[in-house]
Amino acid sequence: GTAADDPGCRNIPFYKDRLVVMTPVSEKYKAMKGREFDLALFNEEPLIMREIGSGTRKETEQYLADKGIRTESLKIVASMNSQEAIKKSVRKGMGITVISNLAAADYEASGQALVFQFPGEILYRDLNIVCPRKLRMRPSVRRLVHLAESYFAEERESVQEEKTT
Repeated sequence: GTAADDPGCRNIPFYKDRLVVMTPVSEKYKAMKGREFDLALFNEEPLIMREIGSGTRKETEQYLADKGIRTESLKIVASMNSQEAIKKSVRKGMGITVISNLAAADYEASGQALVFQFPGEILYRDLNIVCPRKLRMRPSVRRLVHLAESYFAEERESVQEEKTT
């Protein structure tokens, strides 16, 4: 998951996870479909967030702060550590959320929720393999880490191409 802020840990990024806004299927959001999400809605709508300390929450709060939206102004109605619980809560109309595009795909495909991109840019969070620095890795683990690092390098190139097109 998220990179550890512990000097005793090694963080190995292996995947760029795209974040999106997920909303209930309602007339209001259906009318917005096909457009980028209006950030002003973050100050108006009930918001379901990941738990404090999660990578998704950190990236969301930083992104909104960069856009002039203070965390204190958000109407956070719930903080949850389960993506499935968050998706079900959004589906039931409790609020909107920022979630992994991969996690939202099944609800979007089945018509249980709507998914929106952030305006003007793509928001990502890095997924990391986190392990103790002093850990002596077995050869099979080293191969897995190398595979993950190689994959991430390819992902990074793909993301860069996406940003420039």
